[in-house]
Amino acid sequence: MMQSARLHGWKWGIASLENSSGSIMKSLIEFYVGCSLKQLTPNELNNAAKFVSKHFYLIDSEESYSYKDMIRMAEELHTEKKIDGFFIDPYNALELDPTEYKLLGGHDYHYKVTTAFRKFCKKKDCCVYLNCHAVTEAARNVWTKDTAPEKDLAGHVRPPKKSDVEGGGKFANRADDFFII
Repeated sequence: MMQSARLHGWKWGIASLENSSGSIMKSLIEFYVGCSLKQLTPNELNNAAKFVSKHFYLIDSEESYSYKDMIRMAEELHTEKKIDGFFIDPYNALELDPTEYKLLGGHDYHYKVTTAFRKFCKKKDCCVYLNCHAVTEAARNVWTKDTAPEKDLAGHVRPPKKSDVEGGGKFANRADDFFII
């Protein structure tokens, strides 16, 4: 996000629902300057904060939101601030619509949600990055001395696969780009 803002002037909406706006702002400033806040002069901090405030619009994490709320807010930011991208972190922090969930079931509900995000992207020519956590089992899947491609990887967590995302492969199936970290 920072590189697209620096290189191309992109503007982003960020809904980081497990983090405070202050911690996100701090991280964005540090990404912008490439060092810790403690290393900045007041003038450098002020300039970095201005850049971040011009290119990033943070959604308050004190509230609970549904996917419909996210789309509504993204549409408002797109209209008012001309955002180029919207980042939601994490997907599992969004409130489920109990009526839709009960009617559709989990699998079809999540397909409906991801389809709604895709429609927003096409309609507004604005990307959505949806952060999904890996399932707990993926964090327990470690290299052994017999399976590690390099001996110093033994005991470390193996990289997760697309199918290790909570909710399974449907998220990869609905995405134009899929990164797993």
